[in-house]
Amino acid sequence: VSLLNKNMEDTGKSTKFEYAQANAKGVETTFFERIEHSINKNGLPVMLGWDTEDYGCHAVLVTGYKYGEEKWLTINDPGGGPTSVNWPSLRNQQKRRFEIGICTYHRGHRPMRAITEGDEPSVISQWTSQYGQDGYVDVNRLFANHDA
Repeated sequence: VSLLNKNMEDTGKSTKFEYAQANAKGVETTFFERIEHSINKNGLPVMLGWDTEDYGCHAVLVTGYKYGEEKWLTINDPGGGPTSVNWPSLRNQQKRRFEIGICTYHRGHRPMRAITEGDEPSVISQWTSQYGQDGYVDVNRLFANHDA
């Protein structure tokens, strides 16, 4: 995170990153909520590092999440591409601590997001400044008034 912030300063960009860590016992609400907030409110993915028995010592980019009977993180894994990981399983296997890098300020482009709840189809949203405020809008709404 410090290297990212230094790079942003050197290039004149205003993007800022924040680092946080927590042990496995204190991580359930704080980290999942911070990840969810970054994706929903800021429109930005989160860097997540862990050290577990099954998943090893690893770092991924969290790009979304899924609610159902349990919580899942949608990740982009540098070793295996896009996939999902079960949050309770990951949290319960944690050996030492979780680490996250969150972008706290950014004035540029934001990626599309897909949020899935239970067995419902994913809702695909795009970040926009349309409708009077910055935020995500369901892509179906964005294209509702346009002919194919």
